[in-house]
Amino acid sequence: LTLEAIGSAPADPKQIEGIIRGITSVTINAAGLPGKTYSIDYSANLISWIEANDSFVPAANGSGSWTDTAPSRTGAGAAKGYYRLRDPALKPTP
Repeated sequence: LTLEAIGSAPADPKQIEGIIRGITSVTINAAGLPGKTYSIDYSANLISWIEANDSFVPAANGSGSWTDTAPSRTGAGAAKGYYRLRDPALKPTP
């Protein structure tokens, strides 16, 4: 196996900066390229992912927040879950 550098990938500083869980909601604070559209995915098991939001767009300063209010992910009976920020060109695993 030979590895070859074919150029650097474009810089995309996307990241989740914080998560606040309330009684009936989860607020995701995230950063990325201003004006670029990202998707936020959710997984209960880190194996299967679903797209929870397909239109997260950071503000001019590169930051933004989104509040998830889906009872299956945020309600009192919801199990622990995981979120990720994703370029929408890359589809989540089923």
